[in-house]
Amino acid sequence: MKAKILLDKIIEPVNAVKSLVNEGVINFKKDGIEILAMDPANVAMVIFRADSSIATEWDVKEDTKVGVNFLNLCSTLKRFKPGVLLEIEVIDNQLILSSGKKVFKEVILAIEDKTKEPELKFETSFKVNTKDLNESILDAEIASDSVTFVANGNILNLKAIGDIREANSGIGISTLLKIDKPVVCKFSIDYLKKMVSAKLNEEVQVELKKDYPLRLAYSNRDARVTYVLAPRVDSEDTPAKAPANEEAEEA
Repeated sequence: MKAKILLDKIIEPVNAVKSLVNEGVINFKKDGIEILAMDPANVAMVIFRADSSIATEWDVKEDTKVGVNFLNLCSTLKRFKPGVLLEIEVIDNQLILSSGKKVFKEVILAIEDKTKEPELKFETSFKVNTKDLNESILDAEIASDSVTFVANGNILNLKAIGDIREANSGIGISTLLKIDKPVVCKFSIDYLKKMVSAKLNEEVQVELKKDYPLRLAYSNRDARVTYVLAPRVDSEDTPAKAPANEEAEEA
């Protein structure tokens, strides 16, 4: 396979994957790129999909799965200047990244690819400003290691209660897509800090359901980065594992 893509279109999505996992599989498909990766604790998932239109040249005759270390891949991508046209090739057992006179080669890792995207159904869906959400999460961190989302009407409230401190903040919902009923659910702040990034998009779509995984989605014309995070379980004081699919959740 061979493709040419502007570096700026892929570096942040790859960083988004790296925030959760060290190693995974990039699937170069006939119609685009796909990465599905689950963090080692099985608490959170990141998904990156991009149409072939993201590239100025796309020559993929058959699906090509490439096992990579995302930490290494990100450090390589940072060696290219912003705005350059990046050439990506898979030859034998190597991933080759080049632009002009710079050429980097990485051995393709043998990684089993079993991750599947869960089928989830939500009660509430809306968009908020990414920077506002990030600020509210940082406010909550002052008080606790978990934060409760309360979605009701046109406001998303974030509330954190610790042993000696409490933090509350409200965010205006810019676009309300769906609300069946008010939703209250709790999530780990450590994971949320990795998932909320204005570098991906100035707006993020938030999807919620009571005691159910959270989904955050950043979209543009050619690509979409999605995170799925299991809810915090008070009885165990740890995040629960996200269901593999809707049927498992109902069972």
